[in-house]
Amino acid sequence: MAKSSQQHAAENRQTIVNAASELFREQGFRSTSVPEVMRAAGMTHGGFYGHFASKEALAAEAVDGAFDWLEGWVDTIARKNPDDADAAQAELVSTYLTAQHRDSAGIGCPAAALAGDVAREPAGSPVRERFSHGIETVIAQLSHAGRDEQTVLANYATMVGALLLSRATAGSPISDKLLAAARARLSATA
Repeated sequence: MAKSSQQHAAENRQTIVNAASELFREQGFRSTSVPEVMRAAGMTHGGFYGHFASKEALAAEAVDGAFDWLEGWVDTIARKNPDDADAAQAELVSTYLTAQHRDSAGIGCPAAALAGDVAREPAGSPVRERFSHGIETVIAQLSHAGRDEQTVLANYATMVGALLLSRATAGSPISDKLLAAARARLSATA
């Protein structure tokens, strides 16, 4: 049976959001053009405005999509360790603070990939609001595992900061040292 035009349009829209989410995390909002997003989605630039009112509207949805991935990843770790918050934290830390994650910004944590760009967005912008909501949701997920919110906030900030600094110094020995130091510190607090 053939797909309806609404179903096809919804699938195309999701393809665009997925491509934008990856490109924005790799290159930032300002360094990624609409034609580039559409090429990555396998579509022509002319079709963009049939799906989105603006690049900012796309960016807001792309932020949501990136946080959906992160929330799913955190949930998977929690389900693998349902009765052991320490084991869940250890797995989270050991998979988050890696050279592979550092080198894969486009498919990794949106907090580390987008924080600098989001900080430059105007207060009250949809992108900033969606980013804040994503952070709050992830913190709530991590807190649900039996940790107090202050510890979760500090641990997540340490992870994001270490990953961000490691990306900024990639290719230098300090890059791997930052990841190792954060892993060791967070493992000691488990």
